[in-house]
Amino acid sequence: MVALMHDPERMVLPELAGYPAHLHIDLLPGYQRAGHGRALMTAFLHALAAKGVPAVRLTMLTVNTRARAFYDRLGFHEIPVPDPGPVTCLGRSTEPPVT
Repeated sequence: MVALMHDPERMVLPELAGYPAHLHIDLLPGYQRAGHGRALMTAFLHALAAKGVPAVRLTMLTVNTRARAFYDRLGFHEIPVPDPGPVTCLGRSTEPPVT
């Protein structure tokens, strides 16, 4: 992950052009599975929509199946990109907001 952070240009891809916002969320284990992540995502998506941002993307480690299940429940879908390495790109519209 550190190497990925030092090469952000690798994520400037035409496949991601329709997703102008990028997010990153981490919760300490003691705060996971208690609704905090959903509340943060709902607030973030509402704020983006209010500013006219049409879609958002994120990058996650592919092996993190719990995170992937969380994002799937929130309506994210996979965005195919060339040579993603150990990560998966996900995206979704900011409308309708998460319920």
